[in-house]
Amino acid sequence: MENYISHTSKIYSQALFDADKNLSEGLTEILDITKKSDDLQKVMSNPTVSVSEKQDIIDKVFKDKSDDKIVSFLKILVSHNRFGDLEQIISSYMVKVNEYNGYQNVKITSAIELTDDEKNKIIDKVTKKLNKKIIPEWVVDKEIIAGLIFQIGDNVVDTSIGKNIKELSKI
Repeated sequence: MENYISHTSKIYSQALFDADKNLSEGLTEILDITKKSDDLQKVMSNPTVSVSEKQDIIDKVFKDKSDDKIVSFLKILVSHNRFGDLEQIISSYMVKVNEYNGYQNVKITSAIELTDDEKNKIIDKVTKKLNKKIIPEWVVDKEIIAGLIFQIGDNVVDTSIGKNIKELSKI
């Protein structure tokens, strides 16, 4: 959720989501494999390797390990020179699947590490406010001084003191 997701990656993830909403586990495995293999990343990003060679490599690496829809999707990414966007596409797909299933990713930034009790109270309040089960991502950023920052999709709710001090300094 922390990384920027390009418009193009969102389009590809929407197409994948429309095709099948149950590919999360397989996509996670694909991402793990590609992240762990520097050689695979180098070959897939090498412009001197032809599209057909890259698609053959996808077959050899993923055919027996993954759903046919995922393998076909990877080949489409290769043919459109978008394999390098795989992490963004999968991240966007996971957000869509979570939202479809009634979950909402929420990045919660605090100035200090929160206790489990504090985190549970925040989760309860945000769950009630959004009327969805949330998947929290906890971040500590001492620069906000105090308060919390909530990032829900593209929306940010900043209740930090650091923000208020910055606004006062502009006066």
